[in-house]
Parts: sequence; structure tokens; C-alpha cells
Amino acid sequence: MKSRFNDAVVQECSEMGCTLNLYSFGEAVVLKGERICSTRKMCDCIIFAEKEGEIVVCVVELKSRAADAEEVAEKLANGAGASLEMLRECGGAANPSLYLIVLAKSWRRPEYRVITRKSIVIRGKKLKVIPARCGASLSEIVPGS
Repeated sequence: MKSRFNDAVVQECSEMGCTLNLYSFGEAVVLKGERICSTRKMCDCIIFAEKEGEIVVCVVELKSRAADAEEVAEKLANGAGASLEMLRECGGAANPSLYLIVLAKSWRRPEYRVITRKSIVIRGKKLKVIPARCGASLSEIVPGS
């Protein structure tokens, strides 16, 4: 993955003062979403890791201001589709554990409610969006890590 998409590899999942803490998560490849696809709205980061023998893919949107649920959903859906296509191209797992995560510095109550109730269908599977605050640790968001 790293060599195939080298121009999109970044050291951390961070955008405008909002960061996802990866320190205790283990080894992961972090790709900048906008560098993967510039023709559609794309999530900020896509993280590929291996945990307990399984491939874990985290599609992450980072918001320095309040999050707009519909925009976030579109970016996460596009990022999830791109990540699964990238895995296929690289000969990776066909059914990775996929997490859709949005971090925001602050949450407006209505947006938080909409996001927590939101399900995004990716290849026939309904996935819930996981909201958290900027600075959250990925090891606390992804079970078993």
C-alpha cells in the first residue's frame, strides 16, 4: 500500500488543528484523502493497519469547526469506496474491518444527533459513523486495539 500510493502517504492524521492520535495504535499507513482522489469530495485520511491478523481500515474526516452531517457522510462514503478499491488493487483483504470516523473540535447538538444516527451503506453493509473529539485516540475508537 505504502509503495503503491507513496505520494499520498503522510505521517499523521491531522488537519487544521484537529488530530487523530495514532501513538498507541501500532504500525499503520496513513494516506491523505485529497491526494488519492481530487475529483470528488474525499475524507481527510484513510488509515490501513493490521490488528490481530485482520486488516483494519479507518476512514476519517477531521473538522476544525462544527461538522455538517451530510457533507461528512458524502466524504466518508467516497473515502470508504476508494479505500476498498485500493485494497483490491494491492491484493489486500476483500472484507476488512471498516470504521467511519469523524472528529470535531466542537459538536452542535443537532449535528451530533444526526451523525450518531447516520448509517452509510458500503457494498451492501450498513456502517455507523463514529463521532469523537479532536485529539481522540484511535486505539480507544477501534475495538480490540
